[in-house]
Amino acid sequence: MAKKKLPNSIRKHIRKQKAQIARKFSDDVTRKEEVAKLYARFLSGENAVGAPKEAPEKKEVKVAAKPKKDAKKGTTKKSEK
Repeated sequence: MAKKKLPNSIRKHIRKQKAQIARKFSDDVTRKEEVAKLYARFLSGENAVGAPKEAPEKKEVKVAAKPKKDAKKGTTKKSEK
């Protein structure tokens, strides 16, 4: 199975983050670790690109009963207690 290509917006974000990492760390080993963490954040886990999204839970909606219309008068009946 071929790897999925990342969207342009994410590739642009990764490119900018890699530039920041290069400016921030002078050690090559640390740079590689930080870049690996960056890619891991987008390629695995809940935030993965192409990961299936769970459907939100449906909320129960209570619908109020409408008063019945009186056929003869065309008005609504009000229940008396």
